[in-house]
Amino acid sequence: MIRRDDWEQQLQSVFLKWADVDYDQVTANCLLMIREGVIAMTGEDRLAALGHTVESVTTERGMRRFLAKYNGTAGALDAALGERIPAMQARRGDVAQVASDAEHGTFGIVDGFTVVCLEHTHGIAHAPLSKVIAAWSVG
Repeated sequence: MIRRDDWEQQLQSVFLKWADVDYDQVTANCLLMIREGVIAMTGEDRLAALGHTVESVTTERGMRRFLAKYNGTAGALDAALGERIPAMQARRGDVAQVASDAEHGTFGIVDGFTVVCLEHTHGIAHAPLSKVIAAWSVG
């Protein structure tokens, strides 16, 4: 994957779009926000590259199947984005897993000194980079 010349502006547009979204485990979740971010930065739909459509994962049954196939969100990101990088090497635009109260952590996109994640209620939240436990390079 190669980042587009205007990736920073495109990524900010994704963050603005998701800033006012009500979280839903199936239709508005961190995986879908990350998908849009990666498309904005690279022009590549890594979900489609895995042979899935958005429609196939935005039903409860479809999302359960998808996550089971890849053994969770981290496994899906491994398949879509490739080998993990050391957490301390994550840079702006990379995908990160953040330690949280959630069973498997929270996932988001690095933006400076924070990771932009979806709140489990409404909109986005910023988690400190110090909480990153896994990361994937995007371009």
